[in-house]
Amino acid sequence: MLTGARQVGKTTLMKMAFPEIPLLRFDALAERLAYQSLTPADWIARFPVAILDEVQKSPEIFDTIKSCYDQAPQVRYLLLGSSQIHLLQGVRETLAGRAALLRLHSLTLSELMDSKDPMPATPYQMMLTNTDQIASILDVLVNPETALTARESEAKRWWAHLVRWGGMPSLIADGMDDADRMDWLRDYQELYLQRDLADLARLSDLEPFARAQKIAALRSGELIQFAALGAACGVSAATAKRYLQYLELSFQIVLLQPWFRNVEKRLSKSPKLHFLDNGIRRGILRRTGDPDGHELETVVVAESIKQGALTRTGVEFTHLRTSDGREVDLLLELDQGYIAMEAKLAERVTDSDARHLRDLSEILDKPLLAGLVVSQDPVARRLVPGAKNEPIWAIPAWRLFG
Repeated sequence: MLTGARQVGKTTLMKMAFPEIPLLRFDALAERLAYQSLTPADWIARFPVAILDEVQKSPEIFDTIKSCYDQAPQVRYLLLGSSQIHLLQGVRETLAGRAALLRLHSLTLSELMDSKDPMPATPYQMMLTNTDQIASILDVLVNPETALTARESEAKRWWAHLVRWGGMPSLIADGMDDADRMDWLRDYQELYLQRDLADLARLSDLEPFARAQKIAALRSGELIQFAALGAACGVSAATAKRYLQYLELSFQIVLLQPWFRNVEKRLSKSPKLHFLDNGIRRGILRRTGDPDGHELETVVVAESIKQGALTRTGVEFTHLRTSDGREVDLLLELDQGYIAMEAKLAERVTDSDARHLRDLSEILDKPLLAGLVVSQDPVARRLVPGAKNEPIWAIPAWRLFG
């Protein structure tokens, strides 16, 4: 089962990966009715292996799939859908123990840059999979010769695209200019984020949901108080929370939970909201100007989450906020320890930008493997550590993720 937001390329990917397997579409009513009329025996005989696209639109088919899978060992299906809400419901109720769930996000920086197969691992991904070599990986990025490579120039160019337009595949089509990209993002909001998602969530009144989308986009990178969000949208705190859950389940946002030693407490404190694709966010706001600090933080968090998912390391993401005012934008928890990241819009990083990263081990329950100030500064360097001598680096965002 492959899920992900609309237009991230699920169907295209499956068609390219498995060109010999028949693709069955469930978008149109006539097609759905035709497939629903088939018995399990018909499916086993005619479509023992198939790609089923937008399968959540025909929930009755899950029972048929289960029967086919249990009767015939040769049966294999690739299920595609953009509605994690209904797909997961079908898995829980019918296909539990029979389906493997994969998620596809919009393109990462390295995917925008490369079409190689297999793609080279980015420095960020190498850190997550080689925690005992983090210092040496980052010291390579600090080497001035790294800034002179062709890959550096390419990464910087695509990072500018990612910050401004996001990673939706359609936006890198040949011949598309900035006006075309904004038109596409505007259509995406109107055709999917409003109507389609509202139908999916069975909303009777679209207007407060549309307001919630816009306010969420305005507050990306900020702590979310559901009561305040509800008041701004004219709905209750519970309804505002439900709206954000719909956006999260449809892969539009992530609610980054706060870090506490006690995991159960993370569920009772304010999360930070981040859009997973900054182009979608800018389309909602009709924003075309230069990014601000919250916007850069959102892109860094989103890229960390998307590339982290590719490593299959089980890394957990939180943010840190203490009662004395210390804040860390992103805390990556691995078995061996933590990586702390601060996103800075500044084009010149100083030692003071790392003040919240110093001596974090006094708070954390595992070692701090590295502190990173991720910014638009093209010069990478080691920064002054704290009293605990924990290593801190300033790294250009495009060099870390590219």
